[in-house]
Amino acid sequence: MIWIMLATLAVVFVVGFRVLTSGARKAIRRLSDRLNIDVVPVESMVDQMGKSAGDEFLRYLH
Repeated sequence: MIWIMLATLAVVFVVGFRVLTSGARKAIRRLSDRLNIDVVPVESMVDQMGKSAGDEFLRYLH
């Protein structure tokens, strides 16, 4: 019984995380497609910008 609750909790966290970060992931994927480069350098660039500047940049792209 406890394993069902733990599995449900894990699924809720994973799905919630995917839903909350879907806009950022979509913007990063679009930019990497436009630049014809891998996603990892784009994610690294956004991380280097910092929290507020990175969020503003992703909102601009989305």
